[in-house]
Amino acid sequence: MTIHSDIQPHKKNIPSLVIIDDEEAILRSLRSLLRRDGYNMNFFTSGYEALKFLEQNEVDVILSDMRMPEMNGTELLAKSIKVNPNAIRIIVSGYEEKSVILDALSDGLAKHYIMKPWEDEQLRVLINDSMKLQQKMREQKLQKLLNSIRNLPSPPRWHVHLMKILKEEKHAQKEIASEIEKSPELVAKLLRVSNSVFYGLRRSVTTVYEALTFIGTESVLNIVLAIESFDSLSVECTPEMENILSSIRNVSVKRAHVARELAANWGDKVDEHEAYVAGLLLDIGLILRFYSSKEDSNEFLKKYKLTEKIEPHYNIDKSINEVTHDRVGAALLTYWNFPKSIISAVDNHHSFTCNDPLVTITQIANSLVQHKDSYPFDNRIESLADEWRSKLQPLLDKEFISEFN
Repeated sequence: MTIHSDIQPHKKNIPSLVIIDDEEAILRSLRSLLRRDGYNMNFFTSGYEALKFLEQNEVDVILSDMRMPEMNGTELLAKSIKVNPNAIRIIVSGYEEKSVILDALSDGLAKHYIMKPWEDEQLRVLINDSMKLQQKMREQKLQKLLNSIRNLPSPPRWHVHLMKILKEEKHAQKEIASEIEKSPELVAKLLRVSNSVFYGLRRSVTTVYEALTFIGTESVLNIVLAIESFDSLSVECTPEMENILSSIRNVSVKRAHVARELAANWGDKVDEHEAYVAGLLLDIGLILRFYSSKEDSNEFLKKYKLTEKIEPHYNIDKSINEVTHDRVGAALLTYWNFPKSIISAVDNHHSFTCNDPLVTITQIANSLVQHKDSYPFDNRIESLADEWRSKLQPLLDKEFISEFN
């Protein structure tokens, strides 16, 4: 059975929403809750009927239950990606489905999870925020690029290595957190999954240790395994490009350590772990771009060679792409529900700091670690970096490796 709203789906410039649940009472409740928000809404009790609709109509948001007859939520979400790839998918389900839901989130089948029974205002805000994000993605022409998020790879053998730590270490959680922090991609993916359910926590998850505590170590290891299943794209990289990506990862880890040390000694109170995550993820947009577009990565490598490694990454990126990697990274982290402070650090690491302590710290760390590839930056950063260089020289002399040999 299908319940349609009075607003039809083909009117232009009206945000569109599809809701699937096998219980008609829930559909009626959601229809009543959202009727004043001005969306094009279509309601379905059948996953098959919903898919038929999605094949013919592009929508902004899909809201789906997980436990349904005929076709479960996982199958529905996976198939909806093929016919409506730009939609933001939200799971509304009970706690008993937690392991299935975490798998769906880690596989990129959904962006958010809201637990039944939901709080009306939280759900309305989430849907409204999702609609605004869709509009922003369209304006910045980022939807196609962000569709490759599910394929963000991580270094190999993480799962086996973390399982070994879990078996051998008495206090494994801290050791596992420490190892995960060696990979920008893995941190990004893990915190994305954690923050997909942050509405239940009423706060953002900003550190790996918090994610381990919230999700649970066993579930985190399953997420790592899911991430590694998407490693095939890295095989397609040329050895030269893989070397550049490996270098970016290693620089990211070193910059994260420097950012954390700066935060620990900063005059204003700045969270050290948040500084670490921000420093680690500054170039996540560049990593994503390389893995999502072979053409872009080949052109980048060609220009990188021609300039004899003198031209900064940002200038090369800007000469190739309409939207640079700082904007891509910020959009990615916005899509993944990251805290605004970390998004701001990524978004502004090649622009003015506006006296934001976290943005300033990450720019200083970037300048100290990346040198020419940190350009452009706020005009205050060079002198600030000079002040900190001697204090942090032992850390700057240290090598950091993000992958296992």
